[in-house]
Amino acid sequence: IIYSALSEIPAPLFSMLLVNIKFLGRRYSLAISLIIVVVFSLLCAQFNSSLTVFASLLKFGINIPFSIAYLYISEVFPTKIRSIAIGFTNSFTRIGGIITPVVSQWLFEFKPFAPYL
Repeated sequence: IIYSALSEIPAPLFSMLLVNIKFLGRRYSLAISLIIVVVFSLLCAQFNSSLTVFASLLKFGINIPFSIAYLYISEVFPTKIRSIAIGFTNSFTRIGGIITPVVSQWLFEFKPFAPYL
């Protein structure tokens, strides 16, 4: 738990650095961060012996596109749509946070690597 909690600290800083690279912009930074999530998910599924390390890296990777999406949404959409969209997505993120442990336990019983896929 400590590793996964500590992995969340550098994620916004990394996303800030990634977004501020001039030739990438917001969209390509978001695409690169989602590719990072896919890579860390596959590493978690492949290497079960060092699952703690790769799961912490996965949590780090998941926080990067989340941070970039907030920046991107605030620049692209008008205020009325932006406030509705951010409120709506925050509601579903909370629901996902509640459902995730239940679904993960069920998938672990099915296959040990299934939650990471």
